[in-house]
Amino acid sequence: MGIFSLLVNLALSAKTIRLWKFKYLLGSLIVSAIVTLEEFSQIFVSGRTLDAGDLIVDFAGIVYFGEIARFLTGRSSRT
Repeated sequence: MGIFSLLVNLALSAKTIRLWKFKYLLGSLIVSAIVTLEEFSQIFVSGRTLDAGDLIVDFAGIVYFGEIARFLTGRSSRT
């Protein structure tokens, strides 16, 4: 999911939104929502299980590649 996050954030030019006191990459939030829904949907598919470890690794990739997109677009995390 990291590459998906990278591509979405690059397509959105690393646009950020402010929630409370923090700025988040919009693309990363979109990908996180999709990944979470997909992971939880596995509850309803026989032979598939919800795996918290898989979800954590997905989130780590989303954050890591999101920051790469921020770097590639020249956007600082402080702006």
